[in-house]
Amino acid sequence: MFQKESDRIKKNLILFINKLSDIGLLNADKYTLNLGILNEIMIQYNIMNKYIKKSDRIYKKTITANKSGLIAYLIIRYKPWVLKNGNDERHKNDGNEIIAIYHGILLCSLSKNVSDSYVNLDDFINNTNFNKWQNLFKLILKTQNYSFETLILLFDTIRKFIFDINEI
Repeated sequence: MFQKESDRIKKNLILFINKLSDIGLLNADKYTLNLGILNEIMIQYNIMNKYIKKSDRIYKKTITANKSGLIAYLIIRYKPWVLKNGNDERHKNDGNEIIAIYHGILLCSLSKNVSDSYVNLDDFINNTNFNKWQNLFKLILKTQNYSFETLILLFDTIRKFIFDINEI
């Protein structure tokens, strides 16, 4: 069960990262997705998801906020968006933070009515305060200590108060 879920997440994450590159949010000229690191993220996701489900006594599908927070945490921890040429000078790269934030928001926005999900997501991202919020979130991800539980709580708040979707 966990392997099928992580395979689906991995496939969707690869498609999502390609889309972020296509629209210019990620620099695909200098950076690439390291599939070995992404595989490690999926292994760790399975291990940690089992732990969360057991400790929270969740026996069915993974709660969306848990998935969003856990994947964001693992993306930031393992950093799968890497330089193509390891000899290039390191310059400003927010790629892993962008992937973690946007993927988490996307998962939080999903509801049973897919067309509503995209309208809600578009409204959230096009809000005049989004860039300021996103920059603060990236700063936190880069400079502060936090746990996966902190990110789960953050994405649960987004899901409930921005997208008005309750799960449990």
